[in-house]
Amino acid sequence: MDLDVYVTLQALPGMETLSPEQLTELARWMVPRRLTADQFLFHQGEVADSMFLVVEGMLRLDQRDRRGAMQAIGNLRAGETIGEDALFDRAPRSATCIASTDSLLAELSADDLAIVERRAPAVASRLISALSQAQARKLRRVNGQTEMLIRKYAEPGILQTPKHGGPDVTVMGKLWARITRS
Repeated sequence: MDLDVYVTLQALPGMETLSPEQLTELARWMVPRRLTADQFLFHQGEVADSMFLVVEGMLRLDQRDRRGAMQAIGNLRAGETIGEDALFDRAPRSATCIASTDSLLAELSADDLAIVERRAPAVASRLISALSQAQARKLRRVNGQTEMLIRKYAEPGILQTPKHGGPDVTVMGKLWARITRS
């Protein structure tokens, strides 16, 4: 077991309820991966089968836009995770991930999570709960950024909500209704 992986796992929100033995068990199943700067971790469209915990370094996320050009969409730092969806759904990766600096990651495959679930169900349950909480935080952050962009670029009046409610009450609802009517 890599001590840096253990320490990073221990610091993840939601993992504080695991005992040192449980954290050690989980860390044993995580495979250390070293990347050099500019090395690809995965490409958009590849089938996902594992998640990664950033232990050291920084990674960049890029995504193809409608014209096919790659656009930077975010960065990952130590203590953050990427690819959690792969543990539950082997869908294609939604972005490309590239090391911005020399980096150390810890990889957990969906197959290895299944083994942890059988051998240490409490550990797997806590990890899944922590990852779900992390996904919820990411989703709230993206929703806030989306609403901010809508407020910045939407045409005047589109963000006015009806007084008595209705199908277009939320900003996103009004925007979706506008898009689908076009």
